[in-house]
Amino acid sequence: MKEELCGFYSQVITSRGYNFTEAAKVSGMSRSQINNILNHNGREVSIEKIIEGFSGMGYTINFTLEYNQ
Repeated sequence: MKEELCGFYSQVITSRGYNFTEAAKVSGMSRSQINNILNHNGREVSIEKIIEGFSGMGYTINFTLEYNQ
């Protein structure tokens, strides 16, 4: 799941034309965390922090958990 979130992060940042500094500012993360998300699949960034970053950019993330018998 984390890798997918990082992929979406990359798409959002690219589509908005943000550099690392701009992405960090709007997401509430450090440039180091942005670099980690974009280049290392968020290896040292928690899923919660990644989700908070999406929120800072105006996105809402919803998860669905289904039980399959």
